[in-house]
Amino acid sequence: STQSTGPQMSSDPSKKTFFYQSHLKPLPIPELKSTFDKWLHSVKPLGTEDELKSSFAHIQEFIKPGGSGEYLQQKLIKRSEGLWNEAERQNWLETWWLKYAYLMWPSPIVINSNWYVIFNAQNIQIGVPQALQAAKLTHGILHFKKIMENETLPQEFMGKLPLCMNQYTPIFTTMRHPGEKEDTLVKTSTSNKLVILRRGHYWSLEVLDSQGNPNSILDIADAIQEIINNTEHTSPRKPSIGTLTADERPHWAKARAMLLEKDVNKTIMNTIQQALFILCLDDDEPKGDEETSQLCFHSNAHNRFYDKVFQIIVFKNGRAGFNGEHSPMDAPAMAHMLEIALEYLSSIGNNFGSKASSTPKATPLHWVIPDEVEKEMKVSHARYTKELLDSDLKVLQFREYGTDYIKSRGISPDSIAQYSMQLAYFRVHGKLTATYETGHTRAFYHGRTDVVRVCSSEGLEWVKAMCDTTATPGKRAKLFDTAIQYHRKFLSDVVSGKGIDRHILGLKLIATMEHYENGRPMDKIFSDPLMSKSTNFLLSTSNVPIKELLPNGGFGCMYPEGYGICYQLHKNSLHYSIHTRRCCKETDSEIFKEALIASLRDIKELLEYVHTAKSKL
Repeated sequence: STQSTGPQMSSDPSKKTFFYQSHLKPLPIPELKSTFDKWLHSVKPLGTEDELKSSFAHIQEFIKPGGSGEYLQQKLIKRSEGLWNEAERQNWLETWWLKYAYLMWPSPIVINSNWYVIFNAQNIQIGVPQALQAAKLTHGILHFKKIMENETLPQEFMGKLPLCMNQYTPIFTTMRHPGEKEDTLVKTSTSNKLVILRRGHYWSLEVLDSQGNPNSILDIADAIQEIINNTEHTSPRKPSIGTLTADERPHWAKARAMLLEKDVNKTIMNTIQQALFILCLDDDEPKGDEETSQLCFHSNAHNRFYDKVFQIIVFKNGRAGFNGEHSPMDAPAMAHMLEIALEYLSSIGNNFGSKASSTPKATPLHWVIPDEVEKEMKVSHARYTKELLDSDLKVLQFREYGTDYIKSRGISPDSIAQYSMQLAYFRVHGKLTATYETGHTRAFYHGRTDVVRVCSSEGLEWVKAMCDTTATPGKRAKLFDTAIQYHRKFLSDVVSGKGIDRHILGLKLIATMEHYENGRPMDKIFSDPLMSKSTNFLLSTSNVPIKELLPNGGFGCMYPEGYGICYQLHKNSLHYSIHTRRCCKETDSEIFKEALIASLRDIKELLEYVHTAKSKL
């Protein structure tokens, strides 16, 4: 999932960007009993009485003094002390998480891992020429690059705790390479170039001068316009190399190896690796935010290169957005970069700089594609087309209230967003499901995320009351308060390093290694039916805390029968990106969207009841 939710962040401009990195604490390992107590509570709405009894027995056996749990816990502690590898001393999870959450997965990264955001159409002034829009956005991002080079990006805090800033480091330097068994992340020095795609054709363009300063917007726009002119009468390259990056990773790895047998292709791949980012110029003219979202998230693979950390996508009518590769970082760092770029562009207005006497022109990059790779591209295109037809993304921009109203009623906006989804799910499916909300662990060295398990007995009692016409508003309000307290406590535990899912993952990975290396039997708790059910997160959710400069962002569902829901909480509106698979007849993005609207209205009615009742006291 994309984003880290947590308490409000602040920043300190007086300190260099990475000043506090050496002060950060290592990622902690929670207490064994605490983790499994929380786990058992979290699965109560998901299991039968017999399943819960069986899980309880498995846990008691696992955590008993001198038992298997203590043995695995001690092994995990040794890993965290750097006894296996010194690099693990400060974060015992980091290499495991990258490997098992991202790089080992053979599925296509488009839809399943990559994520998107779109730019506010009013802020970036749609209707300006495509080349000018692309040049402006490029210039804004180059402004951010300068900030990073000078280490003047303000240090972020959660309360008084400094947060890890490491996720800003891969933005311009990293690309994911496909492997037949496992992908790799490759970080290199950057160049002064962009790679630009139009109609599946590749170009490189120098956008920094010899001192590393950005070329003017006018100069960049002229060079981009020349690419548009030169490809105006060229047929789109479908399928293209980009289509391979949208396929299953082992398939792309084999095709890539064949491609790189030719030196000219190696040179182009190195150019893409070292490029600051990829700029995609699309012929589409999306009419609104939903269509723009769909195009940025999963469309036009022939004019994308999904392995690159990020791609800026500019449409013919000036609308624009972003597609990001998820493995090296989570959404906040990238979203913050985009916000800074857009705020800078707002500050300079129509000051596009002056034209230099001589500026670089774009250089075409001509792949030499062997017949075997051409065949593989056709196979990839067929598979990608099938994936695309199965993917259903809808956008809800709920404008009846936002965070200003919710805060005026003394409640966390994140809790309102989460319980709106719990209520909508219950209304559509008649039950709750395992729910993943991303919570950040950036208070620790190289911390990334853990799971806030939103589904709970407390939440179930509340949604039942909301659907029970005989339940009084007073009863509903009381149950809602109890559910919110549970959610806030779980969220607080996660950002404090006391989450449970990453801890259980660590214990399971050590048990698995011991099983294969030493023949040690796997513990029953790891094959417990509720362990499986409680990690099948059919409701996968995440909040990207972005300003209205970026009205919507999103990602795909974890499972074909699930939902992937990204939400943004703005002052006067609540935005949701809802993704499902059409192959599943039980889920439908449009139906869930309507259920969300009804839930948000019912929650407001409940908040008004509580507010009125308090005012009478």
